[in-house]
Parts: sequence; C-alpha cells; structure tokens
Amino acid sequence: MKRKLAYQVCYAIAAIWALPQAAHAAGIATVVDVVNEGYRQPPGADETAAKAADELVQNEALRTEKESTIAVKFVDGSELSSSNRAKWCCPIMCSMDRPHPA
Repeated sequence: MKRKLAYQVCYAIAAIWALPQAAHAAGIATVVDVVNEGYRQPPGADETAAKAADELVQNEALRTEKESTIAVKFVDGSELSSSNRAKWCCPIMCSMDRPHPA
C-alpha cells in the first residue's frame, strides 16, 4: 500500500514538473528582417523590439511603426512582409495534407 502511494506521489510530481515545459509553444515562423521599428508580443508577454532570427509562436502579435517593415518566413516556407504602421497576428498554421479545422 505504501509503495503504491509512493509511486502515485512520484507520478504527480513528475506531471507537475512537466506541465510548464509543455506550455512553451512551438515556433511557427522566424523574423527574417526588420526595417526601422518593429515589435513583437508573444501571447501573455510584454511587447519587445523584433529583430532578425526571432522565433515567433502562434497568436504572437507583430506591429510596425511609420516607415517600418517586418519580414517573416513561416515553417512551411511561405513568407510575409508587413507594411508601414501594420498590426497583425501569427495565424494558426494548417498543413496542406490535412483538412482545415471546422
């Protein structure tokens, strides 16, 4: 009985430890270039200046100021460049070989 309880406690501790590790979102895109002032804001985090090679996650907000652009390359190879004074969010990535969610 005590051994079973000890295993259950160990499993519970392992699960609690693993939860924050699993909470990190997978990258869906990378910033390729930033001209002038570009900013990024991951979900639940503060806004920071965007720079080349930053990894972006799903639902991450991007924003540019006057006369600024941000170029992004998604994991599927597609690319997107923002315009001057733009605000947008990294969308959910859908694989071409799977049906889109309803």
